[in-house]
Amino acid sequence: MNALSRYMLGQLLTATFLTAGILTALVVLLRSLRLFDLVVNRGVSFGTLAEMTFYVAPPSFAQLLPIGLLVGVLFTYARLSAERELVVMRAAGMSQLALARPVLALSL
Repeated sequence: MNALSRYMLGQLLTATFLTAGILTALVVLLRSLRLFDLVVNRGVSFGTLAEMTFYVAPPSFAQLLPIGLLVGVLFTYARLSAERELVVMRAAGMSQLALARPVLALSL
């Protein structure tokens, strides 16, 4: 993998995990608000609430990672296109497959 592919992969990783992390935080917040009812009405401790919220995060992240990947790829390639970096990469001799290789590596 050459330097340009590693650069693109780094951009993709950042955008993907940032998006998936934000979406996971939103889902955990929404689910913890439902669990907050247990604290108010039934007297469950905040430690138990935090523990139950902690158990919600990993499955949510696994479900939202493909959506984060899609948004990350779209955002990264749109930004690279807007800044004309894709044009420079194509002029440097990178093929369409070489431009898609970081996405394929990340998706696997």
